[in-house]
Amino acid sequence: MRDRLLALACVLLVALAPACAAPPVPEDMSAPPITRTPAPDAGPRSDSCNTNGGAQLTLRAAAPLGINDAHLGQPSDAHFEPIAGEQGKSLFPEGKVRTTALNSMDHKFEAIETTRGFDANVNVSYAGFGVGASGGSATTKRYATYSASQVADVHEIDEATTFRAAPPGATWYLARIFYGHQYAVVFSGEQTKMNAGVKASFLGIVGGGVRKFGADNGIEFNAIGRGMTPTAGEAIFAKTPEEIQKAYVSDGPSVPIFVEYRSIPRTCVPPDQQIKWLAPRRVRVTFDSIDVYSDGGDSWTMEAKCTINDKEVVLEKPQIWDKQKLADDCKSGTPGPAGNTTYCPYNLYFATGLSAMDGDIINCGIQGRRGNGKAIPYSQFTYRLNDTSPATFKGEFAEAKDGIEYRVHYGLEISKVE
Repeated sequence: MRDRLLALACVLLVALAPACAAPPVPEDMSAPPITRTPAPDAGPRSDSCNTNGGAQLTLRAAAPLGINDAHLGQPSDAHFEPIAGEQGKSLFPEGKVRTTALNSMDHKFEAIETTRGFDANVNVSYAGFGVGASGGSATTKRYATYSASQVADVHEIDEATTFRAAPPGATWYLARIFYGHQYAVVFSGEQTKMNAGVKASFLGIVGGGVRKFGADNGIEFNAIGRGMTPTAGEAIFAKTPEEIQKAYVSDGPSVPIFVEYRSIPRTCVPPDQQIKWLAPRRVRVTFDSIDVYSDGGDSWTMEAKCTINDKEVVLEKPQIWDKQKLADDCKSGTPGPAGNTTYCPYNLYFATGLSAMDGDIINCGIQGRRGNGKAIPYSQFTYRLNDTSPATFKGEFAEAKDGIEYRVHYGLEISKVE
């Protein structure tokens, strides 16, 4: 009777009680225990907003005009513009400034390739020196710099002190100022001119003048002297310490030349985005041979001329012939532009390199004078470069004027600038 009452109570209460539980099942020692493999550690997550205590971000830039030690520790917004008023005071109210001697000398070629670099340098630092950038980082202009620097020491705020709450909108603070002497040049131009090919050419510069480089590439430049000037009045691309000392002279006390910003912990830092640089095509133009019809004269002096979009290109070695002696009636064959069939063929062995963008119109031809002083009539080919242009192309151009008749056989080799 007792067992029947106990069973009824279990059913009515629908409860799991020791009295209702089934007797334990003996453990089966013949089967291994079940184990669960822990999930692999995915490692630290990238946190573009830096709100979870991630790694602090650092950015070095050119020193803005008027910066000094009193600005160390001061906050700025996401675009490196200083926070104004009381909120713009140092985030380290008790922090002292430490000075460390460096005494180094170096040079740097640097293209502005990211939105952060653009904001810190072009929009903030270089703006004080007359470098304009309408449209912000969305501008179609591109920027690059060359600098020769003598770094004396670095001044930095003591960050191991009380850190006050950052004001709304603050993203970065000024952590370091590098003092010394510097001569810098900011190059700028529309992206079709200031392109990846020009950027790559910086690496191959050996000596040479800044002004000539700007003129040859059709780009602008602004010189910024911070206690350093060219010894000969002309800025030179100096690379080694010896070249810098020879090409530039420093005068006066050290001044700020670089700064270093650090992100405020647990503050959203906008992602750094790449600024696209257009890649030009490298075009090798060859004048392979020329057919001179009838009596071309006793000798020709001749040079090449090229334009891109009707703007003349400076050719490194334009001369083709220097008083080349000509023969008469060498052979008969393909008629010339005026119908003559007798001509003398000559190899030219001329080649020159051009840099052009898709859509550019290339014109190249020959010009010069005969031995009697009369002009050789100018003639040229025209070629529009596009993304379907073949790797190689052969063509010819001709002219007949003032008793002169000729045909030039030319070639193009087109490749991308890597």
